[in-house]
Amino acid sequence: MQKLDRTDSVPSFLVIGATKCGTESLHVYLSRHPEVFIHPKELRFFTREFNLERGAAWYRDQFSGAGSARAVGEGSNAYTRDPIYGGVAARIQRALPSVRMIYVIRHPIERIRSHYRHRLVQGTEWRSPDAAIREDPAYLAASCYGHQLDRYRRHFPAEQILTLRLPDLVSRPEATLARLCRFIGVSETQGAVFPKLNVISREGWVLALP
Repeated sequence: MQKLDRTDSVPSFLVIGATKCGTESLHVYLSRHPEVFIHPKELRFFTREFNLERGAAWYRDQFSGAGSARAVGEGSNAYTRDPIYGGVAARIQRALPSVRMIYVIRHPIERIRSHYRHRLVQGTEWRSPDAAIREDPAYLAASCYGHQLDRYRRHFPAEQILTLRLPDLVSRPEATLARLCRFIGVSETQGAVFPKLNVISREGWVLALP
């Protein structure tokens, strides 16, 4: 993985996860910030299993619309699913050594529960919760926050990694989002609101299942 020169066409920040921890809502907030450009899709470029083979030129092209944005970023939850997708932190360090990373967490059991419901509603999960967690290591991997952070701390200094808690984003959005804005180098938004996407209404019927 070659180093990507820091220009307006490569990320200055990455939202690296975790899955079902409010990253979709965070993406909406960042996309509305006037000084931020964040790619609308999960690029998953630094995972060998997805788009790594497309190459650095393809990755740069994804940010061609950034214009004069002060902060340029992307969000891919697959970046914190080691060992399902391994070697990600090292690849990011080689390509973007100065990049800043945002990692959002919540209670690990609640995260697994939400992850399972989401897949069930999508039709990609059919097993019982016990069987799914036992047979699919992705459920546990995404909730092992310490392990995932350790992968990054081996390659980046602590000041380049910001860990946020979903409960803080929900209960104290202005202060928590102000901290995020300072971290990525953009203006704080007055009266900031964390967009609470209506995930529960889409998944709630699963709670009635035996």
